[in-house]
Amino acid sequence: MDGCIGGESKDDFARRILGYNAWAAAGGALILWWLVSWAVALSFLVGGLLAMLNFKWLTGAVDTALGAAHGSRKLALFRFFLRYALIVAALFAIFKVSRGHLLFAFLGLFTTAAAVLAESLRQLIKR
Repeated sequence: MDGCIGGESKDDFARRILGYNAWAAAGGALILWWLVSWAVALSFLVGGLLAMLNFKWLTGAVDTALGAAHGSRKLALFRFFLRYALIVAALFAIFKVSRGHLLFAFLGLFTTAAAVLAESLRQLIKR
């Protein structure tokens, strides 16, 4: 079973991590909306969405670089660097609107870390 861990494909892991990431971003945004404000929640949600896009493009770039996916290496390299430009542009836009909400956008970027922790717990409980 090439590319499998514990009988599951890497695509299953990536799909679950994106799902956990979506839940973390949405849940965090709802809590922040309730406790702080809609603007802070929106900044956090934008950070979470950027984290999801970053994860998706990064896994695609790695697959292409390793030959696991069929696609243009130039396009994969372009996307690899475009993700940084997109993150910087979004954070700059948030910074221009409100400097205080930039922190919450950065925190939203860490929803992928929460998603990886959730998947780790799932794997520990599963065994």
